[in-house]
Amino acid sequence: MPFVNFCKGVGINGNVEALVKNEQAIQAIWADLYTRGKKEGLFGFEQVKQLILINGAFQEFGLLTDSFKLRRFKAKTHFADEI
Repeated sequence: MPFVNFCKGVGINGNVEALVKNEQAIQAIWADLYTRGKKEGLFGFEQVKQLILINGAFQEFGLLTDSFKLRRFKAKTHFADEI
């Protein structure tokens, strides 16, 4: 699994359930995204500002249409506590 492998590569071990709640893992992923964004020339307003990891796919939560578009209202409702 790419997420677990990435975490192992930066010295953070655990299973997916534990890693999605691990602040070090979240910070490592955010730092990687930020570095890649800088490398690709993204402006500050285009960069990821906050990151929340979830254990599951949007399809599992019924948040995507048949054409894989985000159901925004359902997503907003589902993740209300995190937003």
